Amino acid sequence: MGQDSFPTRLVRNSGKWWRKHRDSLVLFFGVLAVGALGFEAGFIQGMSKQQDPLRIELAPEEVVMSTETRESAPVTETGSQRIGQSLGGSAGPSQENCAFIASRNSTLFHAATCAVVKRIKPENKLCFKDAGEAEARGLKQGCLK
Repeated sequence: MGQDSFPTRLVRNSGKWWRKHRDSLVLFFGVLAVGALGFEAGFIQGMSKQQDPLRIELAPEEVVMSTETRESAPVTETGSQRIGQSLGGSAGPSQENCAFIASRNSTLFHAATCAVVKRIKPENKLCFKDAGEAEARGLKQGCLK
């Protein structure tokens, strides 16, 4: 009869455990409560504003070339392709006839075999017969592989 029953030992041991870990448990549940209240406050504030989502739209760039610029552009050997002319149109020159290609939106020109050229949109591509013509237009060398 000297042994305590299981429920008695459980109550006694849980009391010891509570006294040992009381500060840690209070801190844990306090941080948990503050986090839950902060989340709920932010959620309620977000629901009360009911704003439209942010949309970012880019304005299209317009490239204006005067008639004088187009007429004064030098012509390559074939006579059908103007240096610095866009490659975007279906009736325009093909990329095979261009040794160097540049983008209208860049200050660099690249060899037609460079991987960079594949990322230039067709409507922004400019064709050059040789590097001197591209440099004469104020462009700098990019990829020349």
